[in-house]
Amino acid sequence: MATSSDLGKDEDAVDTNIKKLEALLRDIHEYTEPVHNLSKLCTALLQRNHFDEDNITLKMQQVQTKFEDLKKKALHRQKLLGSAKVAHQFLREASELEEFLNDQLQVAASEEYGNDIEHVELLIQKFESFHSNLHAEEARVAALSNAAKKGLAKSAVESDRAKVETKLEEVLTLYQDLKELAAARQEALAGAKQVHIFDRTADETIAWVQEKTSAMYAEGYGHDLESIQALVRKHQGYERDMEALKSQVDTVNSEALRLSALFPDAKEHIDAKNEELNDSFIELQTEAKLRCEKLQQAEKLQAYFDEYRDLM
Repeated sequence: MATSSDLGKDEDAVDTNIKKLEALLRDIHEYTEPVHNLSKLCTALLQRNHFDEDNITLKMQQVQTKFEDLKKKALHRQKLLGSAKVAHQFLREASELEEFLNDQLQVAASEEYGNDIEHVELLIQKFESFHSNLHAEEARVAALSNAAKKGLAKSAVESDRAKVETKLEEVLTLYQDLKELAAARQEALAGAKQVHIFDRTADETIAWVQEKTSAMYAEGYGHDLESIQALVRKHQGYERDMEALKSQVDTVNSEALRLSALFPDAKEHIDAKNEELNDSFIELQTEAKLRCEKLQQAEKLQAYFDEYRDLM
């Protein structure tokens, strides 16, 4: 039992071997007094010049040597089993942490960026909570690393040392990968929010452009000089509004260029939205120019008719 090479393939097996060894150590302790008594008897026999003193001395030496050897081997096995238990405990805790980190890796690897500003803000809020919990896990990783160092310092089995070193490296690498992925996810969500804000601004500007376009179409061209001139003045107001609208379109264009450079993956989407805005604004400008020309023609024609009527 004291010289067995079986340390146990897992934590339960190690515990079983430890219990068996503890029973052996109790037996050894119980045999200490009988061995001591035997030694006293040997001494007494030798003091009486027993005729077989050579055999008695040899036998006593053999008993004491084997007994001391048994104690030494049992204590050595106790050390080995203690080392194996520490190693298995570490490997179990490391595997549990590794499983947890792999689960978190799936969260950090998410490519969901929300359908609108409100949705992405909700995702950011959830991820901030996730990131906070991840930061708290740093203490758990540090504790595992310290446990590994202590275990390695006490380890009496080279194979256990190799397993602990390998597993620790795997966990530390995984945790570093997770932190980097989480940081990238955090940046991506912040970028997604900027893109959603751009989308909303662009959509609001497009709606403003379409509203102005629809308003011009609904006005008609008047039925007399007074109504035509009123429409001309109103159109001049539209053109002033278009100057403000052009400033807004220019702002959106600048933001599109900035975001396209920052987020190449979203460039196609940003460019498409920006193109939609510019197309609608160009259409508005074209229609406004055409309407201005028609109103000017209508004004001149109506003035000519009114002058002709007065002459008649």
